[in-house]
Amino acid sequence: MAFKEIKPGQEDWLNVLNDNLKNNKFDYTQYPVTLINGVSGWATGYLIRNQNVYIAWITGYITMPGNGATEIIINPFGDIMNLGAISPVGILHVGTPKGDIKFTCLQMSLDQKKFEALGDNGVSWDGAQKYTGQISVMWSGPASELKI
Repeated sequence: MAFKEIKPGQEDWLNVLNDNLKNNKFDYTQYPVTLINGVSGWATGYLIRNQNVYIAWITGYITMPGNGATEIIINPFGDIMNLGAISPVGILHVGTPKGDIKFTCLQMSLDQKKFEALGDNGVSWDGAQKYTGQISVMWSGPASELKI
């Protein structure tokens, strides 16, 4: 879009924009994630925030043991987010040694301290099967939802 004329109040727009960006810095913090109930692998939590907004996510690669465990990780953000107001979006994408691919949603436990995998058919896991794959959970929202 081409500008044909500068109207009153627009003449200093670049300086205003640059001043606003200088004062709008983002903090980045990494959080360890604890795997539970025999789940192995790795997962990490990340939080990027400024005074207005935040984005938080957990990502990793895990192996679920063949014991039917549903609680798989401890939520690393449980003490810094007002979790009652936040609904994360999460998915577990895993495969079996036979090559079957399974997707399942993740949900926070009732105490909001752990994440539960709903199961390869939405109800339960095959207790005799190991599942290996990626975990991904994401939140975003206004910074007022954070306790820090």
